[in-house]
Amino acid sequence: MLRAARRLLRVCCFLVGLASGASHGPGLRAAEEWADPKLKVTGGLELWLDASRINQAAPYFRQPTLANRDPVETWFDASGHRRHARQVQPAFRPIYRSDLTSGQSGQAAIYFDGFDDRLHVSDVGKDFQHATIFIVGSPQTMAGNFSAFMSFGEKGKNDYQTGMNIDVGHEIRRRFDRLNVEGHGFGGEANLMTADLGLGTFPILTVTSSLGNHGIQLYVDGKSSGRRTRDPGRSIYRLHTTGSHGYPAMK
Repeated sequence: MLRAARRLLRVCCFLVGLASGASHGPGLRAAEEWADPKLKVTGGLELWLDASRINQAAPYFRQPTLANRDPVETWFDASGHRRHARQVQPAFRPIYRSDLTSGQSGQAAIYFDGFDDRLHVSDVGKDFQHATIFIVGSPQTMAGNFSAFMSFGEKGKNDYQTGMNIDVGHEIRRRFDRLNVEGHGFGGEANLMTADLGLGTFPILTVTSSLGNHGIQLYVDGKSSGRRTRDPGRSIYRLHTTGSHGYPAMK
């Protein structure tokens, strides 16, 4: 089934992260030396996109630093895996914003316009049975149509059938009071948000994913919110998009 939907969300994101269930063993990597040193526990960290560290990262990759309202071609991954989020098309690049947190020096956000801005991490090629996803961000509008913060899925297939998407559901809303978490083994729209937040606020959204009853859980600023069951099955997180949904071409 293809979902006919407007796929983009007008959103500002400070930080996006993904951690797997593994915290030790072969294949684990240290976070990048330019990463925020305040994050002490990095075992199992698979992806770490921190808007406030983009300009610290840029010299390591021979890229120019960004000024306020510059377009973002690459959001550097601080996890150590170098799964950078990119946009090769200039017209589809989000905007770097350092003017949204007055009085907090060094803080920055990435602004997606809700029309065509998006970033991609391709060919991760790894399956996660257990994962924790955290987002520091907020929609600037609640336009419905399953507009997404982010999605994971198998390339060329629907994210909500092969991976996971985190979106605002189908309804137009005036406040940030809905968050749909849907994916392989937990299909169908389900609002897990119990908080009633204003637009432009920046809560810490945490989604944990594991098999079983109440295997999908949402936390808002550390407080338990909604939850749903995740049936057994393979979870395929091969493509990451920020600010959009992952659908194949509509026919």
